[in-house]
Amino acid sequence: MAHQFKHIIVGGGIAGASAIEGIRMRDVSGSIALFGKENRLPYDRPPLSKGLWLGKATIDQLPVYPQSFYSSNSVHLFLGTEVCEIDVKKSQVVDRSGKRFTYEKLLIATGGAPRLLSFGEGVVHYFRTVDDYVELRDATKSLDSFLLIGGGFIGAELAAALSVIGKQVTMIFPDRWVLQKVLPADLAEYVTRYYRDKGVTVIS
Repeated sequence: MAHQFKHIIVGGGIAGASAIEGIRMRDVSGSIALFGKENRLPYDRPPLSKGLWLGKATIDQLPVYPQSFYSSNSVHLFLGTEVCEIDVKKSQVVDRSGKRFTYEKLLIATGGAPRLLSFGEGVVHYFRTVDDYVELRDATKSLDSFLLIGGGFIGAELAAALSVIGKQVTMIFPDRWVLQKVLPADLAEYVTRYYRDKGVTVIS
């Protein structure tokens, strides 16, 4: 038998957590369930690639809201629970174990995911979560050189952070310049030169 909720939010990031406030502004009593794949309260991700490395934030400061926020808003948290199917005809979501949850309104706020490569299984490590940060941070204790695949915001910030803490960093990506997809060409070229001047090897 499916569990029933008026509102179901799929995604344990800042968008999903922030949506609770909006829902409660319009519906003070409707049941809410939030599903997060990670076994953590929804948290802010940008510090993973910068603030944590520079000592401007700690892991304990990452959650968007404390546990009390969810309790006071009567939110049912399903952390460490991956939704793998949506049955639109039955208005249900299905988790990895096969449990079904019925909704009246559904918000999908899963965000993005790293592009998986066709090689390097078990060798290439992807960066998106707190656990990924902890793994990389621990690796810096014994390793001096790092190869980053990607020249977007996350790759650029990680390269800068690792360089600041004294690591040898190489960036490799298919574009000509760092941040080429989001910056004007002349600015992207300047950023790339700046990185090289700071000792980061850029292979484009």
